Amino acid sequence: MTGTRPATGRQREIRRGAAVARVGEVAAVLREFSVDGVAFTETWDDSGVPPMGCGIVLAPWPNRVADGQWTYQGALQKLDITDLSNGHAIHGLLRNTAYQPVAVDDGSVTLAASIYPQHGYPFTLDTQVSYALSDEGLSVTHQLTNVGAQAAPFGVGAHPYLRVGERPVGELVITVSGSEYARTNERLIPVAVEPVDGTPLDLRSGVQLDRLDADVAVTGFAAAAGIGLINSLGNLGGFLAPNMRDFFDEHIGGNAGLNSLAVGAVLGAILFGLSAFFKKANEIEAGHLDKVDAQGVRTG
Repeated sequence: MTGTRPATGRQREIRRGAAVARVGEVAAVLREFSVDGVAFTETWDDSGVPPMGCGIVLAPWPNRVADGQWTYQGALQKLDITDLSNGHAIHGLLRNTAYQPVAVDDGSVTLAASIYPQHGYPFTLDTQVSYALSDEGLSVTHQLTNVGAQAAPFGVGAHPYLRVGERPVGELVITVSGSEYARTNERLIPVAVEPVDGTPLDLRSGVQLDRLDADVAVTGFAAAAGIGLINSLGNLGGFLAPNMRDFFDEHIGGNAGLNSLAVGAVLGAILFGLSAFFKKANEIEAGHLDKVDAQGVRTG
């Protein structure tokens, strides 16, 4: 008799010194990153799917496509509706797909999955994501290769929920150099870019997380500041998920849900940039996508 397989598929554990990362096949999900037993990402029971997309890879787009519809070279595209509460297509096409391992060693693992033409996305892409441990921490590298016949609009995002061991998340202070944010409508679709000045979203001087309740993208980073932010905070962008509260209240207890309000990060700048991408994709004539490497963020 074999053991019960986790809901996120077969697990791959990599190690380097005291650092451990565990990755599931489904959505190439990051299940754990810890050092010396101190967890830096949220975890959940093996029997459950990633709560609110915790830890998954988002491809070929992150965020929401309004009504699942967009226009490409004059043709209306209709994606399947996957955000049922708002009526949108959300977080790409691979969140329920089992990636396959293509390279595994003690300190790194690379998984791959393909996207084929389907409702609202008539393109063929091969994707890979590599997780690697080093003395600097955990790095994540994404690669997309267009193996179809036409140019393919695309985006990549990540969805980790970060923590610092058992320290209540609400006691942590987040500092983000973004000077602008994407104001959204009642259906969470960005409608305008506005200054953060004078709003609760001005995180440039630091905000304690239990005082922050937001679900927006932050942008407007200075180049040097943005690079420093990425290297120091990893994938903690501007996308914050207040509805993680219910999950953590139920499964962890105490004030964990409240304290997790602002920890659902998704590469905020990328997310906002792509929020209007599909709507205006017919204006993007950058030629055929051959291969793109995106070096991920280091945390550690």
